[in-house]
Amino acid sequence: CKPRHPFFISFIAMESHQDAAPSVGEAGHPACSAGAEEDHVDLWLGNLEGAFENFGEEEEEGEDEQAGRGFKKKPWAQRVERIDYASITQDEFRERFLETNMPAILGNWDKIPALDVDYWLQKHPNMMVPLDVGTPQERVVRLGDFLSDLGSDQEGEEGQRALRTRYLRSIHTAEWFEKENAAIVYPEVFGKNHLADETREYPHSWRRWYELFISVRECSGFPFVHKDMCATHALSLQVQGIKRFFLFPPSDSPHLYAHGHTQSRSAIPHSDLVNDTVDPAAFPLYSHATMHIADIRAGDVFFCPSNWWHTTCVVSAEPSVTLGGNFVTDENLEEHASQWRDYLNMQAMASAGAAHIEHVAKRPLKKAETK
Repeated sequence: CKPRHPFFISFIAMESHQDAAPSVGEAGHPACSAGAEEDHVDLWLGNLEGAFENFGEEEEEGEDEQAGRGFKKKPWAQRVERIDYASITQDEFRERFLETNMPAILGNWDKIPALDVDYWLQKHPNMMVPLDVGTPQERVVRLGDFLSDLGSDQEGEEGQRALRTRYLRSIHTAEWFEKENAAIVYPEVFGKNHLADETREYPHSWRRWYELFISVRECSGFPFVHKDMCATHALSLQVQGIKRFFLFPPSDSPHLYAHGHTQSRSAIPHSDLVNDTVDPAAFPLYSHATMHIADIRAGDVFFCPSNWWHTTCVVSAEPSVTLGGNFVTDENLEEHASQWRDYLNMQAMASAGAAHIEHVAKRPLKKAETK
């Protein structure tokens, strides 16, 4: 295994020390006589019911992509806008999405590398990788064993489910897979990425920040609802399968019960949120939050703006392979720079022994975690 980046270790350490109605269109309201009013209401309800039934089923063919997961379709959530990558210019993207800090799906981009499950299985079967990194369930396995188990439902060791319920995530390709990292193309429509500026003191893996995520729908998904650190934008290049993003705008922070030193995680359990079973007694403010949903498919580029809360799960029958990264544009540069300085100051405190995270953040990796 490769060692994890110091930032990732210290960020997990900081976070571990803590208690632990859709828009159905502006249909014109016809002038209603006393006899027509009831018909109009029935028509409106019928249209609303149809919208509920069809939510999340756009462009689906063959088997139901939701099968086996038990997800409710959340008709009240807002669908993230989807446009064709080739149909929008850099200036248009900046005006419509960067300046407004709104998410978007850019479909049919032909520059996403074919780094699917078969590729990783053939090229790197013996690489030792951590699954469920940063959680109590973390374990290190051969990449080939994990990928082979994605097609199995056999019981694993000690009565546990097979590796298919595990999550390969947050693997920095710049450190683990240099050749593959070099093949990944940054979407030009996003504009200049300030993280690639060699004059700035960023970790090496941030210059070309692309992490590898692989899982199937039997996996519960990303372990927590969060927003990305240091006010960075996030991008996802979908290689294979369908991944569902659950998102909330920055204004919903008070409704999501942010907690921890960085206030970047939600106290609402991930599983409750994706299954629409959030306890209103425990989290009464959640009812005021506005959920947005984005289903990204192979060939899609997903833009998650800075400070947007999000979590994910897989909704396709086949495995999901995603290359996810972070970047900074002119629009979020000032806020990012401020939070980056705060992070450096916190690291300095930890290295001087002034913070209780020092021991965990600087612990050496076990032998099994080194390549």
